[in-house]
Amino acid sequence: MEIWSIVYERPDDARTGFGRAVWCLSKVFLQKGAHVSIIYEKFGSKNISSEVVDGIHLYGMSSSGYFLSKRISFYTQALHFIRKCCNMGDAKVFFLHGPFSLPLAKPLKGLGLIAYHTFGTLAYELKCSLPELVRTINLRKIFTYALDIPIETSYLRYVDMIVVPHDMAAQEFQTIYHVNREKILVSPYGQDMYDRFHDVKFFREDFRSKFTGKKIILFVGGSDWNRKGAGYVLYIFSKLSKNMPATLIMTGKPTEQHLKLIRELGLKIGEDIILPGLVDDRTLALLYASCDVFVLPSLHEGFSQPVIEVMAYGKPVIVSPLAAYPTVEDRSEGFVISPEKIDSYVYALQKILTDKQLYMSMSKKAKLKAQKYSWNTIGSNLFEIFHKHFQNKG
Repeated sequence: MEIWSIVYERPDDARTGFGRAVWCLSKVFLQKGAHVSIIYEKFGSKNISSEVVDGIHLYGMSSSGYFLSKRISFYTQALHFIRKCCNMGDAKVFFLHGPFSLPLAKPLKGLGLIAYHTFGTLAYELKCSLPELVRTINLRKIFTYALDIPIETSYLRYVDMIVVPHDMAAQEFQTIYHVNREKILVSPYGQDMYDRFHDVKFFREDFRSKFTGKKIILFVGGSDWNRKGAGYVLYIFSKLSKNMPATLIMTGKPTEQHLKLIRELGLKIGEDIILPGLVDDRTLALLYASCDVFVLPSLHEGFSQPVIEVMAYGKPVIVSPLAAYPTVEDRSEGFVISPEKIDSYVYALQKILTDKQLYMSMSKKAKLKAQKYSWNTIGSNLFEIFHKHFQNKG
């Protein structure tokens, strides 16, 4: 079986949960005997780059121009390359990751199984995120939604299978796009950070020594601080830090509006707040191992991989209902609180960080829950579903 994945970023060095998910699944598919190729957008040279990493073929397609023209350039190259390189007669899966790759569903129709892999519908994501996007005047993100939602609406019809991380996301596609439930496959995300970087525990105390006497609160925001609720986190921390010595570490890309809010709240970057940017997996693992508690008041999530990853390190979490589902139960592995309830987040943080018995209980439950989410099991199940598709067809 050939599996062709098309994704926006190069996944073996991804700094986002989605990119890491693509890479973890690809490694499992390879172990199951598939020939795995990944096409991603690259910048710079106009030549197609080709590389094999851990047995997986990586092909970087250059794009040129601005926004729409860049996309069209990428689609044209990717389609030409796939048609040129596909082995005739072999069973083929075209695994389209995220709305960026969805327009390829139409020209690839009939060449193999087309599976669309996503967190949820863009329409519902926009509905949840719009108030924060308007408040922070994030016109670029609003424009991206305005472009991608019609694409999602138009091209879903060419997809054979939609792969989503949980039942709520499946319901979004049923309700908004009237997709038949039989066409939707629920496949959760996994975690392997703890197993891959268990040695970071030896550097934990050295890292924590930089924050002597302070509790460490971690927020992982990736490239979308608005949707992840970063503004709420800043308000929460501003209130908490008045009563408790603490440091807030926020990974990812802050917007100018968030940097302005930090200044308005009187918080100091480098002292009260640490902004390491987009970090690699080893650094992220060290942050997971070193923090006291994890906070994520997301406005929309498909499946929050950082939540399950930090739980694997035995860290309690305080998250919004959409970030919690399906891995966190309120008052079990942590607290589940609506994003706008700032005072409730502050109270939950104070409770977890001062009640040692509660902390140890939540820590133990978090670690046990995370162990249920293995990439090997999840990837193997997905591969078997692909395999059965061709068996039934043949």
